[in-house]
Amino acid sequence: MELFAFAIGQNPVGACKIQSLNLSKNLLEKEGCKLLTSALADNKSIVHLDLSKCNMGVSGVKTLSEALKTNSTLKSLNLYRNIVDVDGARSLGEAMKHNKVLSFLDIGHNRIRITGLKAVIDGITANP
Repeated sequence: MELFAFAIGQNPVGACKIQSLNLSKNLLEKEGCKLLTSALADNKSIVHLDLSKCNMGVSGVKTLSEALKTNSTLKSLNLYRNIVDVDGARSLGEAMKHNKVLSFLDIGHNRIRITGLKAVIDGITANP
């Protein structure tokens, strides 16, 4: 995962040209997610990212949310079935307040409950 994160992040050899990335069903968990999201914060090419069924958990989604605050190219993000709960949804809601580009977010089949869903919706509506 370190090499992959290097390839899509700050790669001195050449800029990443990948536009669509499907990492679904890979067990990234929180450690792999930390590496991926640090690279994603710097990436200027990925438009569609599928991270469904990666067992990211709350801490993985929290680090992803931090990267979403600064990412300016990602338009589609799939987080289906990632063991996200209310705290993860709150961090996504916070990221939605800052992200101006993301237009599709799938958070289905997670444990976000009504409180988490409300936090995400509040983040989206707070974004001008």
